[in-house]
Amino acid sequence: AIHPAEINLVKHYLSTVCPGDVYEKFGFEEFFKLKMVRKTHHICRDPDNADITLALRCLTCLTEQRTSKTEKLHGYAKSFLHGHLEATDLSLADRNLKTEVGVLLEKLFADEYASDSLLQLLWEGGTSPETSPFLSAETPLSWKRWVFSDSGVNVIDKWLKDSAVIEKIRDAGWVKRFLSAESDRHKIVFEVACRRAASRLFREESIK
Repeated sequence: AIHPAEINLVKHYLSTVCPGDVYEKFGFEEFFKLKMVRKTHHICRDPDNADITLALRCLTCLTEQRTSKTEKLHGYAKSFLHGHLEATDLSLADRNLKTEVGVLLEKLFADEYASDSLLQLLWEGGTSPETSPFLSAETPLSWKRWVFSDSGVNVIDKWLKDSAVIEKIRDAGWVKRFLSAESDRHKIVFEVACRRAASRLFREESIK
């Protein structure tokens, strides 16, 4: 790679030995600019923010209305969101990213569509009934992490204790109840999801 210091050295030499009009005629400035442009792809490693960035991608997929393209990420998002949240070192992660995650976490558990996306409570049109956790013999990975263990609420507890994470959601109902809870944190986190599941089971013709 050509370094700026090397460019400056050559420019200094040429500007010293060449008259100004000759220097301009050969277009050296444009030549040097071209030499400083990257000609290959580079991968930026950011280990401090790797997992939080992936957690944001998963949360975005789960909370926003999916397109045909983002639908392909749904399986990964609902299965591995927990892992990326758990693996994030909040003491090293970027503060702005933590605040973004906080906003989407609140939406994940307060919005019916987002809750369905994470837990896939019942299948909808275009999805096979076998993928419903109520009918499938295999428990979805998201249920193992969030429903059938304390792993999910423990990772939420970890995140909500960070001031940057709750910067914009500290007044959200379930967040305040969770932070002051002395009993069933599962009930607080999954209140919206449970009501939605009950409504779909007993009030809607979701299962034929």
